[in-house]
Amino acid sequence: HHGLAAPEKEAGAADAKLAEPVEAAVGTPGVAHLAAAHLRAQGHEVFNPVENDVARFGEEVLSSPTGNPEEVRHTGLTARKVMEDDCTWICRHAEAIALLPGWEKSGGVRVELALAEYLGLEIIHLVRPA
Repeated sequence: HHGLAAPEKEAGAADAKLAEPVEAAVGTPGVAHLAAAHLRAQGHEVFNPVENDVARFGEEVLSSPTGNPEEVRHTGLTARKVMEDDCTWICRHAEAIALLPGWEKSGGVRVELALAEYLGLEIIHLVRPA
């Protein structure tokens, strides 16, 4: 079971940016989508970077076995464009950032977390239910 749990949301839901490690985005893309669905069901507006990348650059961005943007550069996706989209959304809209298990392995997520902490956003640690 790939379910994820987050603290129950209070009235006045936060806009949340889902921060997933490369493994969640590529190795098991369903995990990021399940986490986004779980947060949305709690009333959060969610920016899912995987969904954003697919919408902007096409389904082929999911074909990278490692999540390295260089492997799908021909789609137009680059690390700079990904971080621009993600960090812009965090700065303009996010009230929280939700971290999937394994987030520590992703340089991009570490940058996003530092930004979220600097901005004083709520940090939500998603966990796999026992």
